[in-house]
Amino acid sequence: MLWLLLLLSYDAQPKPDWRISQWPQDLGSIPCAAWRKDKFGAYAIKGLIEWEPGDLRMRDPSFRPESPEGRVMAAKCGLISPQ
Repeated sequence: MLWLLLLLSYDAQPKPDWRISQWPQDLGSIPCAAWRKDKFGAYAIKGLIEWEPGDLRMRDPSFRPESPEGRVMAAKCGLISPQ
């Protein structure tokens, strides 16, 4: 019975929308169309990002433009209009 509960709880984990292996460089592999600028000027995405080692999962993250993650997005996508 315990194995059934474990199996069900494992399957209940949400599937990531994007998986990346190199942080933050691989954020550039996410399409520019998925990113928007929020009202504070940060790059924001709707969805779940999983870092492939499996120890980091982020839902609906946003990154300030001056952060390493924000610089990756600015280099790839340029300025994105606010949402």
